[in-house]
Amino acid sequence: MYAFKGKLAEVICKYVPLTGTQLQHYLGNLFTNKQLEKIFTHYRLDRIVRYGKHFDVANKHHIFVYALLGFMNEFAEVNQLNRFIYRHFLQNSDHLRPNQSKTNNKNLYSKLLFLIDMYYHQMPQIATWNKNKTFYYKVVVGTEWTIEEQGSSPKIAQQKCIKKALQQITNELNLEWQQNPISQDLEQKRKKTEAEKKAREKAKKLKQYKEKQQKRSQEIADRKSERKKEAMERDEKRRKAKILAKKRKELLLEQQKKQKEALNTMSVAKRRHLQDKGLLEKGAPKR
Repeated sequence: MYAFKGKLAEVICKYVPLTGTQLQHYLGNLFTNKQLEKIFTHYRLDRIVRYGKHFDVANKHHIFVYALLGFMNEFAEVNQLNRFIYRHFLQNSDHLRPNQSKTNNKNLYSKLLFLIDMYYHQMPQIATWNKNKTFYYKVVVGTEWTIEEQGSSPKIAQQKCIKKALQQITNELNLEWQQNPISQDLEQKRKKTEAEKKAREKAKKLKQYKEKQQKRSQEIADRKSERKKEAMERDEKRRKAKILAKKRKELLLEQQKKQKEALNTMSVAKRRHLQDKGLLEKGAPKR
């Protein structure tokens, strides 16, 4: 278990800039019973552990996790151990990291000294000189690397050199991180997650497009159906009006026919009587 803690501390020192005290606090936060309980639950150790009849296993889960950590440190391959460390101790553990406010992020010189001390375990050698009204600034980190810059003033030369030195440290760490199996696993997961996200977005857009096309087709079909229904209603009204007009015409002709027949069968005296009252036109009836 302690050997595993040492391995974890080694990984943290390599990739997280912490002082000795901060590292101790960070390790303490990572090995709380609450954190170890998550590992116990994740691997369901309750199915395989063995203990006495009167052993209070509910409050001793961390002991079995310590045994698991010792086993991993002894028998796991390097890549497996690194993945295990990242998954259960480093991933999503930023909130457990102690406050790193020792250096002022706005002070680049202070930051440079802090990072060199953390990653190279030494202090840099600084040199400045002036030649032909040009100011030079040099940072030497043992046999690791040397950065030199020049400027029109000491401050400009210093800023350019420190920024370049910080970039040098960043590049080295990025290169080392990219060669780490954990980084490769994370990159594969990132690409897989990105591909799945793109596939989901594509499927979502395709679904929305199909729904839009289906809705548009339905609207067109509904408009056609509505127009067809309206046309049928107009045809029905015209047909009924035509039938009604025909019936009125037939009724009128029938009435005229009956009137004509009534006049033909009416006596002369009655016809004259009606003509005198103005109910009939004067004149002989047409045969």
